[in-house]
Amino acid sequence: MRFLLLCLILAMFGCSQKEYKHDPEKNEILAYTKKFEHINGDERYLAIGSYINPILELDENDTNEYILLSVYPEDGILQGSLKVNDEPAVIKKLEDNSKMLKFTEFAMPWGEHYQITANESKKDNLILSYKTSKNLAVTLNFLKVSKSMYWNPKLKLDD
Repeated sequence: MRFLLLCLILAMFGCSQKEYKHDPEKNEILAYTKKFEHINGDERYLAIGSYINPILELDENDTNEYILLSVYPEDGILQGSLKVNDEPAVIKKLEDNSKMLKFTEFAMPWGEHYQITANESKKDNLILSYKTSKNLAVTLNFLKVSKSMYWNPKLKLDD
């Protein structure tokens, strides 16, 4: 009985020594991240996209919109089907050690990673859409201004 109690106490102290690093940029990016998931029997597809302009230090002349996209399985995006707000966008495959991937801690290590570059949009939303090689339509809708849990809109009350 004492041995069991000692093991329990050691386990509690062993688990309590973990340190967690606060990283505001990675916390902020969660507000600009969307997920698409398709499961149909054995057929599965997962896409995670993050709108990264709010946390990027862009050159003042750079007006492009940037989205990081991770997909699994490596199903292939149909050529010419990728659009942001119904406008063609540029897609670039990223290597696993790419500097762009440092923005997302949840990038899937087993998937493919892409940088999507689109022309500046004056709209409040960015809608990323494409088709996979299996003709699956994928849509991710990003708000350009995050809906933070600390955001309190000022409402005008009628008298």
